[in-house]
Amino acid sequence: MRSLILCAAAAVATVPVSAHGQASHGDDTTSEISDKMAEKLSNPETQKALAQSVRVIGEILLDMPLAPLANAAAQMAGEEAANVDPDTTLRKIGGPEASQVPAQLEEHLPQLMGTAAVMAEGLGTMLPMLRQMAEQMQAQAKNIAQENTGKLPDTGD
Repeated sequence: MRSLILCAAAAVATVPVSAHGQASHGDDTTSEISDKMAEKLSNPETQKALAQSVRVIGEILLDMPLAPLANAAAQMAGEEAANVDPDTTLRKIGGPEASQVPAQLEEHLPQLMGTAAVMAEGLGTMLPMLRQMAEQMQAQAKNIAQENTGKLPDTGD
């Protein structure tokens, strides 16, 4: 159950981080975006609001009927729909511990967001170095390819 909570919290916390991948390649812009992301992720009000939202979404998901989802999945797979009780929910099949998940997500999400903020702060510093390394690796790969052109054995194809 603990791993489920951590996985769900990590997924929620990384959503804003994935938006960073759309940034331009300018170091200043990257640094600005990293700083803004770190600021938002470390903001206690943002953490509290997101944690509360995640708890509400978790409660809704726990009470969502699973039969329509199972039927849709079977239909998409071209299989016959399973006989799922229409009253089946995640809360019912998850047992007593399932009801604790939304509250635990709400409790741990701010800490996870704080950790993500620290990582975002470092991102602005690391990206220029990572770009430089990628350029060097690309140049080396190109040199190796040029050196080995024509040196491959003829396979007769």
